[in-house]
Amino acid sequence: MWEHWSLLGVHLALKEAPQFAAAQSNPDINQAFVYLLGHETPEAFLEDYQAVGRGDLPARAGFNCCFPTVHDPLQSRRPGMHTGNITQMAPFDLKEGSDRWYSLPFKREAAARCLSTLRKYAPNITEDKVHSFYVSTPLDIENKFSNMVKGSIKVGQYHPLQMGYLRPNEQCSTHRSPVKNLYMGGACTHPGGTVILGAGYLAANAVAEDKGIAKWWNEPEMVTRVRQQGLLP
Repeated sequence: MWEHWSLLGVHLALKEAPQFAAAQSNPDINQAFVYLLGHETPEAFLEDYQAVGRGDLPARAGFNCCFPTVHDPLQSRRPGMHTGNITQMAPFDLKEGSDRWYSLPFKREAAARCLSTLRKYAPNITEDKVHSFYVSTPLDIENKFSNMVKGSIKVGQYHPLQMGYLRPNEQCSTHRSPVKNLYMGGACTHPGGTVILGAGYLAANAVAEDKGIAKWWNEPEMVTRVRQQGLLP
């Protein structure tokens, strides 16, 4: 059971960092970690989500994006250059068939739409400011990672038979595996891919508990409250 949607990625090498038009009223906007662009209303997002379900790549090109070198210049090998990453929701099974993701013109067209959306918000990112870019498709994800069938970024659908103690299966649901000293984390394990850092935190706890390592991190306050209510052992 796999997700019906995946991600299209456009990885950028830029000659300068984006300067967002909205920064005229709030300069801190240029320092944000993540931006959500292209969806001005909830209805617009839902329309794109429905398009993906039909096997269409949304023409609107709404996405989230980030520019790591704004915060860490060392991520660029050239002084003054910047990196960027655009991530758009996309179907693995296109109406024309998933093999269309191999088409270089199709990938370039998709990237061009994403860059066009970015320029609406950051007008300085003109074509001459894009040094180079690489497009990663849902098919590329499956080809690179054999356990991410159909480009499933969550490594398995959110389904009652693959959640909680059954994620990814009963042998590995506590972040431990049947193989000694082999632990598991990530979206394929509890609590899943949309609970940011949750699986990594639980996997680290499992390693520390098994190896008698003193934890140098604190339990999140929300977890402590739930434990005090008797909902956790």
